[in-house]
Amino acid sequence: MKKPKDLSKTPVGELSIEELRRELARRELDDSGGDLTAMELAVESSKECFGHLALQERLDLLPPEDGLPARCPRCGRKVPMKAQARMRRLQTLSGEVRLFRNYYYCKTCRFGFYPRDEELGIPKDGSVSRELEKRLFDFGINDSYEQGAERWNVHYLRPISANLLRRVVDRMGSLAEECHEAAIHHEVKKVSERPPKLLIVQNDGSMLPMRGAEPWKEAKLAVLFDGEHWLPGRKGQRGAITQSRYVG
Repeated sequence: MKKPKDLSKTPVGELSIEELRRELARRELDDSGGDLTAMELAVESSKECFGHLALQERLDLLPPEDGLPARCPRCGRKVPMKAQARMRRLQTLSGEVRLFRNYYYCKTCRFGFYPRDEELGIPKDGSVSRELEKRLFDFGINDSYEQGAERWNVHYLRPISANLLRRVVDRMGSLAEECHEAAIHHEVKKVSERPPKLLIVQNDGSMLPMRGAEPWKEAKLAVLFDGEHWLPGRKGQRGAITQSRYVG
């Protein structure tokens, strides 16, 4: 019977991917002991470490920018590069990474931009990636910032602050204000492929005091929801609407 290879004494360059995984698992087991919770946390820690290294390596291996004039995203004119290899630190799902990219400025639009940021889909403002921003936003709008940060720290190894949640929610709120209302409605509530069997529309209004010649005006609000999203209440109890759209 062939003796198993001693992976601990084999040079890394001679190990296959599968052998590297097995050796890593063995070392983690030695470090964490036999407790399942300790094993889970050790593996999560390894994922954090190696994920960060892998992501930074991918960014470092991106082909260098050529430094040629680039088109302005607003007017389309080609503008020359103004600064080279400016560094940006970005928090991602795998931890903080560094990215070096060239800066361009359009004098006509008075607008500065980074073509590499556009290429990678990095938000123009803020300090987090889009994928991390999605998760932070979910925690930020469904709880107070302090409670959201505490809940986050239960689910993820990398802790965050309440202030980071606040900044993310403020940024997303500013983007929502700049966006067309119809586009927001379309994204929030996708159009169903089949029409609802029952569509319920309810409306109401209230008189509001106004300045000027007309002292009062009626403000109206309507709610629309699919019958499948309405849970009727029992006798003496209110029902519940799980999904709806409001129009003012």
